[in-house]
Amino acid sequence: MIIQTNIDRINQNKINLAANHTENKSRVNGNVVNTNSTNKIVTDATKPTDKSEISVRGKMTTRLMSLRQARQNVTYGMNLLETADLALKSMQRILQKIRVLAVKSSNGTYTETDRQGFQVQVSQLIDEIDRISSQSEFNSMKLLQGDLARGSRLASMWIQMGPNMHERERVFLSTMTAGALRMRSYNGGILTISTAGLANDAIGVIDDALERVYQTRGDVKGYTIRFEEAIEKTDDEIELLEKSLEAEFEEPDIEKELKKNKQR
Repeated sequence: MIIQTNIDRINQNKINLAANHTENKSRVNGNVVNTNSTNKIVTDATKPTDKSEISVRGKMTTRLMSLRQARQNVTYGMNLLETADLALKSMQRILQKIRVLAVKSSNGTYTETDRQGFQVQVSQLIDEIDRISSQSEFNSMKLLQGDLARGSRLASMWIQMGPNMHERERVFLSTMTAGALRMRSYNGGILTISTAGLANDAIGVIDDALERVYQTRGDVKGYTIRFEEAIEKTDDEIELLEKSLEAEFEEPDIEKELKKNKQR
């Protein structure tokens, strides 16, 4: 009996199996190499490259944090000014009422009894000026008692408007007591309109007081406009710094790196 075999075919299958095994192993090793290469790229991209990068990033973040606080400082300054202006506006209305009473009392058609009634109203209004002056505060600080006036040695109001040393401005608020406005004398006497002549003289005194209020309110408005511009500029710089930090130090997309490496 003769057994037929195909030795050549068997040998060829063995060769093909060996070749496939070698190719698969090569692919696996290639993937490992590629993966390791990608991991190295990602690792190198995420860590600081040198000391200068750390320094630049530190300076930028420090300035950004300081700018945010400077903006808050200016905002508090504007709140202080708004509080002061509300008080000054009330004083302006009171002085205008006193002036009307003085003009009224200057007229010869009123009796002495009439003028005594006018004087009572004036006295009450002057007391209200002192009350407003003494109770106008911001964070427990008196605003219109003279502490923030030019030349005051008792206190000062500096607004730190920028992130660096000496980037600050001083706010001045005039003294707005009844005595400073000459509605009350230093010995406690009240402005009087008890006669037509005294009432006529009082009109000029009241005009001077109103002018002082107008001037101080104008100063407050000027500070406010300046602070608004400072906030707008600071907001622009904060936005620019935030974008710069995001663009310069953006974390790499690991998935994109892996995909790009596989395509190679």
